[in-house]
Amino acid sequence: MGPEAFMLLCHKLRGTSYVKDTIRSTVEEQVAKFLHIIGHNVKNRTVSFFFHRSGETVSRHFHNVLRAIISLEDEFLVQPSGRDVPPQILNNSRFYPFFKDCIGAIDGTHIWVKVPRAEAPRFRGRKDYPTQNVLAACNFDMKFTYVLPGWEGTASDSRILKNALSREDSLKIPEGKYYLGDASFMLKRGVLTPYRGVRYHLKEYSARGPQNFKELFNHRHASLRNVIERCFGVLKKRFPILSTGTEPFYSFEVMTDIVLACCILHNFLMGVDVDDALIAEVDPTIMAKGKTTPSDSNHPGRDILQWNDEMDQMLLNALCEEANKGNRHDGAWTTEAYNNMVEALSSTIGPNITKNHIKNRMKTLKNHFAEAYDLFHSLSGFSWNSITRKFDAEEDVWEELIKGKPHAAKWRKMQIKHYDILTELFATDRAKGNVAKTAKERRKQWEKETIDLNNYFEDVDLYAPNVGMFDENQFSASNFEDASPKNGQTNPTALNTSKGTKRKRNVVELVEDQYERMNESIMTIVEALKEGNSVSKELHQVAERQVEVAERQVAVIEKQVEIAEKQLTVIQQTRPRHYSESDVWDLLEELGVKDSFRMKVYNHLCDNEHKKRKLFGVPSHMRGEALIGMMTDAGIFC
Repeated sequence: MGPEAFMLLCHKLRGTSYVKDTIRSTVEEQVAKFLHIIGHNVKNRTVSFFFHRSGETVSRHFHNVLRAIISLEDEFLVQPSGRDVPPQILNNSRFYPFFKDCIGAIDGTHIWVKVPRAEAPRFRGRKDYPTQNVLAACNFDMKFTYVLPGWEGTASDSRILKNALSREDSLKIPEGKYYLGDASFMLKRGVLTPYRGVRYHLKEYSARGPQNFKELFNHRHASLRNVIERCFGVLKKRFPILSTGTEPFYSFEVMTDIVLACCILHNFLMGVDVDDALIAEVDPTIMAKGKTTPSDSNHPGRDILQWNDEMDQMLLNALCEEANKGNRHDGAWTTEAYNNMVEALSSTIGPNITKNHIKNRMKTLKNHFAEAYDLFHSLSGFSWNSITRKFDAEEDVWEELIKGKPHAAKWRKMQIKHYDILTELFATDRAKGNVAKTAKERRKQWEKETIDLNNYFEDVDLYAPNVGMFDENQFSASNFEDASPKNGQTNPTALNTSKGTKRKRNVVELVEDQYERMNESIMTIVEALKEGNSVSKELHQVAERQVEVAERQVAVIEKQVEIAEKQLTVIQQTRPRHYSESDVWDLLEELGVKDSFRMKVYNHLCDNEHKKRKLFGVPSHMRGEALIGMMTDAGIFC
């Protein structure tokens, strides 16, 4: 970055609310710290030593500048309207009119991230280390038009693209237009992919040119789509913090913001300070990429194994067994696990099974499982039925889902085989994308926050009245050199003051002004505290009144409980009691009726319910006399 571009960048960042000149640090110094970190991939400790600042100050300035750059997304991340044909296509007969509706290229790139070990399996995809998969689209001027970082490394480009098309800040593709994508994307409206199984990479055509219409299409497709590879190459070459061969110093969340900031800076520099030497350095490495071996289409006799449900069940059982043995570390299967599975499956499936067969089938099963899992695992109203091997839901729930996602209709009738085992094996390693955010989404998130990153003692505004005195046209090549000191000498004409020119304030006056502002702020806080005290008194009075009301309510409830208890007692006393046969027998024993009469008296009382109740209604000390009278009248006692 040249001095003119640097000064223009500082001028633009001054217009944001995230960075400002302070007594001890200017915007230029803060931006220089940020650029030094992302341009050399160094720690805060190194920068703090170089700039003679504390590590906390360097970190705070770094994040301030980071947010300020991302806040420029409206100016530097602009999606194409599609009204005009790009000149790179219009002026080239190889591409026009065949690609006249193309508006750019789209692809993903992997960037190393630092995550906890427990989460590493979700980030370790095709690389040996955890990465984030960054989806980006660019135009043919080598400027990014859309960037979505934050997806885990195991997420495929197609899945991220699907998410990008449905986000709040979505990837917008004008009607009838399309982006160029490689074979990792599905052919769909808005994305044009090459023929599969046909030579594609430019290096594959270096020795032998296209031989048929498919190869000709793929060759020209690759020549145009190559612009996104060049963008990624220049981006990582210019900002080594994105292409380091070691674990980054910053957390995963911060690295996603750094990716956005680097893409915005890349677009800024491609407009004001194009580095042709850097692009020329990147181009040979891009051209060298590609397959050096013939494609699979030239080898129809390759080893293919046909799988069925029974074989899939055997494979999944073997995977579960190896997982229980501990032969799966951080989501990756060990060599011992593969050897054990090959040995176990050779006896059941066949002796020709290999490690590659297991890997390929496992990948296919994961892909089939992922489609259903991503759709249903977070939906309410659906339950898995292990007997029918389908998801069950009410009719209106299904209709609502299909209305929003028509592709879900097939799952009403289609069985999801081995879903339980696949969930146990692969659900925890499934990418979630909950950290993924575009620059516009990050900016809206920060606008909702009330924390002022510049709210610090040493970050007192300096030269505040003079911030708006510059304008972009001031930083032209001619007047920039005229205004810059040469060989360390100050321009003598700059010291001359004409009559009527306003005297510049010295440092003492500036400090006094700042202390006056601080005093006013303190008085404002004091007034706010006073108002808060009065509000707290009113709240206290309200609370006391609420306590009094509650006490009265408790007294009323206690009275109601007392009345209810009395009513219950009355009800129990007035309710007729039922006396069982055992009660009669116990009473006769209690009264001492002789054995020779006891059974007759017992039968007589049990057969006459009225006499039984009458006997029990007599007080206990008079029951013997009443019993003798009843039995005498009945002729039992003579």
